[in-house]
Formats: sequence, C-alpha cells, structure tokens
Amino acid sequence: DLTGGFSDNWGGSHSISSFSWTSGSSIFHILDFDNDANWAVAQNDSANSWSPDLFSKFEWTTDSDGAWYYCQSAYDAATEEDAMAATADANDLAAGCGGFGWSEVRTSLDLTGDFTDNWGGSHSISSFSWTSGSSVFHILDFDNDANWAVAQNDAGNSYNPSLFSKFEWTTDSDGAWFYCQSAFDAPTTEDAMAVIADVNDLAAGCGGFGWSELTSAVTE
Repeated sequence: DLTGGFSDNWGGSHSISSFSWTSGSSIFHILDFDNDANWAVAQNDSANSWSPDLFSKFEWTTDSDGAWYYCQSAYDAATEEDAMAATADANDLAAGCGGFGWSEVRTSLDLTGDFTDNWGGSHSISSFSWTSGSSVFHILDFDNDANWAVAQNDAGNSYNPSLFSKFEWTTDSDGAWFYCQSAFDAPTTEDAMAVIADVNDLAAGCGGFGWSELTSAVTE
C-alpha cells in the first residue's frame, strides 16, 4: 500500500517497493509484508552504517485525515522472528513508536532538494516545507500534476508571518526549473489557492515579474 517516493517530517527521504525500503542511504531488503495488517519485515543491508545484516520491522497507518505515518518498530533484531514480535501502537501517533512519535510521510514533491535561484537566494524544498533564505513556509497541500503548493508562512518569518503563500513551478523547453511565489500574504488558504501565475510567460507572468530560475545546489 505504501509504495513510491516519500519525504518524512524530519527531512528524510524514502523509496519504498515490495522488495526494499530505502531510507536515506540505508537499505532494508523486505522479506515479508502484509498490506492488510500494515507491516513489513526486512533484513538490513550489509553495507548499512547502523545494524548491518540485522532485521527491521516497518509499520504504517493513516490518521483521520488520511495522512500516512510509519514506525520502524524494530531496527536491530537478531532474527526475522524477533523483528516480527515488535509491535507499535497505531492508536498513539504521538508516542506509540517505542516511546517516540510515528513519522509522517508524504509523496515527494517533484521539486525536492536544495536549490539556488538566479537572484542568489537559497531554497530547501520538501513536501513538508519550503525554506527560502531565513523564511519558512509550511506546506499544507500540493499537486505534482498541476505544479503548485499552498503553505502557511511560519510565525517567525520577518514578512507576513502566519499568512498564506502559494508556490508554482514549471520547466522551460530546455528542462530548467522555474518557480513563482504567486501568493505571499493571503489571509486564507482559499485566497492563496485562487492566485494563478502565467506559466506561459516566464518573463513577466509572476505578478508582473519574471519567474525565478532554480539550479540544484548539489555539487559532485
């Protein structure tokens, strides 16, 4: 049920299939799973930095709003059977994962990672937040097909704290990424959603200004 590319609320990345669960640089080879009971047991890859060749158990659930959460309820079990015996409390998302909170996971934004823009600004983007310089925007909803995200401005932002923003993104004919913060001080999420940038005018379609080009900040 939980298959694809995801980000978690701690900034981690996950790639999940019926064969493996990759979390950051760690790989867990799935041995057995149950989509009805929402668990998978895996053997840790021998090259993992932590607990290589031991066994893990992953459990997942949704909350009342349909958001996905997971718990790695076992991570250093000596045997597959020991991993199976571990059980998280799906009724306690705040502390039911071995005394810790379950981690929320969301489908990754198409535009995910660290970037610089053509004005010298820095951006760190996930499906949970868009950080632009020192300003943080907490993503409430997004659509990878329509290329937009609506967010609430952090209460500590210097400009428009606690109001709402909309980010839109696209690529040009060469595949370069561009974004527009088409709303930045909307009083409600609905007001932010109503703002639409002109994706066909990268020169002036962002509220009369040009869209900003984004370049990956990752270096080889």
